[in-house]
This record gives sequence, structure tokens and C-alpha cells, in this order.
Amino acid sequence: MAKASRKLLLALLTIAVCLALLAAGTYALFSREFTATNHLVAGNLNITLTRTNLETKTLGANGHLVTSTDPNEKDFTNADGENIFGLEDGAVIAPGCEFTAALKLTNEGTVAFSYWLEVVVTDGSQGEALARQLKVKLTEDGKPPRESAVGTGFTIGSETDGIGVVLVKESAQFSVSVEFSDLENNNEAKGQSLKFDIVIHAIQDANP
Repeated sequence: MAKASRKLLLALLTIAVCLALLAAGTYALFSREFTATNHLVAGNLNITLTRTNLETKTLGANGHLVTSTDPNEKDFTNADGENIFGLEDGAVIAPGCEFTAALKLTNEGTVAFSYWLEVVVTDGSQGEALARQLKVKLTEDGKPPRESAVGTGFTIGSETDGIGVVLVKESAQFSVSVEFSDLENNNEAKGQSLKFDIVIHAIQDANP
């Protein structure tokens, strides 16, 4: 009887040890936790505008047209309201006058952008005929120029159809010209005045 009891006790102990091992195996599996910390910084649209060359054909002191060139680079990034053609407010012009500024847009930010140009008439009440004779032209390398009379204002390109796309650390180069066209009805513009802005817009380009 004692021998049978010892066998039963050993059997119970064996079962207990096996259960203990099973329990230990259940709770001793390797484990690890991961925490994904998201540190996000919003990108920025940072653009510089530089005039790389200026060519003018304007009235000299004697009334004749005079041609000049300024090859010095000038930063217009923060030049609020400054004229890219170097014209003083109220400058006198005549048919044949022309001003061409070579410009460079550089992407110093972290997002690509597209850009377009807008001509905004700020005071045309005394210059309807002059507005018809002043022509603004945008020229890019390898592409036909795009131009239009100032009129009541216009755009070249748009928010959804930009002139071009500038990637990070790259540049776009183009020229903007204003020309007093020599038309048959020049006399209609004599003595008229006109004020308009040339605005370059830029917006993030999210297309691949």
C-alpha cells in the first residue's frame, strides 16, 4: 500500500512539475514594446527673387531714345513696391521705349512650387489708350514669348496651370518686358498716365 502511495505521489508530483513548466512557458515568451514618436515640422515656401540683368530703351535728356544695360544682380525678395525696371514714379515714356528685366526665382524652401504672373492695374482712370499700347511680355529660354497689352490687367499662367515648377534648391529664369508699342493711334495716349503692378505668384506644387 505504501509502495502504491509513493507511485501515486510521484505521479502527482510529475504532473505538477509539467503544469509548472507549461505555465512558465506560457508567461516567459520574449516580448518587446515599441513606441513611435512622431516629430513633424511643417515645410515652408521660401523664395528669393533676383534681377540678374536690366536693359532699357528710354528717353534721354535730349528727347532721343537711349539704350542702357545694368548687368549687376539685385535682390528684390523684400523690395516691397520697388520697380524692377528702375523707373521712378511718374517717369515719362514714349513709343519705342522698352524695359526688360531678367529675373531668377530660387527655391530656398522645402517644398516645390509653381508660379505665374499677373498684371494688376492700380490706377487706369487716366490712361485707357496708354493701357492699350503698353505691352507686357514674358520670355523663357526655349519657349515662345507670351505677351498682352496691359488693358485692364491679365495673367500669364494661373494657380492651376503655372508657368513652370521649381524644385527645392533649383531656380527658374525668365525675363519680363514692358514696351510702349508704336501703333497708328499713338496720339491718343499722349499725356495719359497709368499705374500697374507686375505680381509673381507662387504656390506649393503637390503633383508628382
